[in-house]
Amino acid sequence: MEELKLCLMIDACDSLDDIDITDEEYYELLLKNKDRLILALSSGSTNTLSERIVQILKSVDEYGDATENGESPLLKKLIVNMSNELNKESEYIQAVNKLEKIFNDYIGPEKYIQITEDRGIVKFHSSDETHKIGALSSGERHLLVLLTIFVIEGNRRNLFMVDEPEISLNLIWQRKLLPLLSELAPNAEIIVASHSPSIAKENSNYLVELREDMGMKNDLEETVIAAMMCNQPVILVEGQDDIKFYDNIATLEGLSVGVQAIENIADYSEGCEQVCNAMDEVETLIQNDNRLKKYVMGIIDRDVRQFLNNLPSKNNLLVLKY
Repeated sequence: MEELKLCLMIDACDSLDDIDITDEEYYELLLKNKDRLILALSSGSTNTLSERIVQILKSVDEYGDATENGESPLLKKLIVNMSNELNKESEYIQAVNKLEKIFNDYIGPEKYIQITEDRGIVKFHSSDETHKIGALSSGERHLLVLLTIFVIEGNRRNLFMVDEPEISLNLIWQRKLLPLLSELAPNAEIIVASHSPSIAKENSNYLVELREDMGMKNDLEETVIAAMMCNQPVILVEGQDDIKFYDNIATLEGLSVGVQAIENIADYSEGCEQVCNAMDEVETLIQNDNRLKKYVMGIIDRDVRQFLNNLPSKNNLLVLKY
């Protein structure tokens, strides 16, 4: 509290510019903040100025009357600025409490973080021991940094750009992440670069196609490995127009899968033949790592090859019946 009092006095004195506030607004401010100001200014050692301000604040009644206070422009400016600094301090405390709650929902229920005046610590419900923030996993530290930025800056910025926010996050938190960030920064535009099918599926209305000339496509191996790491299989379809159809089917069946158009994979273009070629490459990947088998599938139309008796027969390739 002594440090808070010192900060209030210094910051208030450093900003004694003219203030634009009516008498009515000023007295409303006095009534709202006088108890907190008195507590802050009365703690620890005092001086003539702080004692005088406390005396004046105590004289303010329920109607905001304080004759001496109202007749002193300098004192009026000082109290207004101190009130503003006190409110900033209150906002900071609320932000810290909010950060603790959100982050502890993620790392709980066995452990939790506690943020004090000078440090953050990790504690376990089953023991009295405390640990430094460095005891968190890399994914937990990554999330803590990201949430701290959004909790503190969420209402102050108009734009956030985040690269791969899904790093080390489990699927549940990948799905929760963007809605949470949007809640923390309700008036900001949030641009995210992500390889996560879970994030893409939960926010499909906001996806932006990366054109081929941007040179930012994943190759097939990266796509399949990402599907395995996220534990969310990927379905490769003939074109962009097919994505919504298969997404709707997956949703109706309660399946957690990602759907990608083959032309969004590096070195491939749209069409049935391209999906077939991709499945040839997938067979090679599966030979090297059999775990990939359950994380990728291609789907193609039956088309004219049915009549030519030339339907492809490949592992992990589904040819529609009709």
